[in-house]
Amino acid sequence: RMGRARGYDVKVHNLSRVAQTTTEASQRMEEVEKLSPDVMILALGYNDALRGIDIKETNKNLHEMIYSFKQKQIGVLLV
Repeated sequence: RMGRARGYDVKVHNLSRVAQTTTEASQRMEEVEKLSPDVMILALGYNDALRGIDIKETNKNLHEMIYSFKQKQIGVLLV
């Protein structure tokens, strides 16, 4: 288990939305960036697949989000 009990100074913000697609998530990036996180965990793509969204669109959205976060020195973990 990580966290304060192990000496880590961490704060977790869960900004996930039920059934959100990569397109919808990409429109909320400013909301995330305002928090100035050190690391961003992107768990996106499944809802795109369920809705039959073209994989090229999903990839484009993910690449744009990752690029934007990295430009702002925010680490990204894609799951």
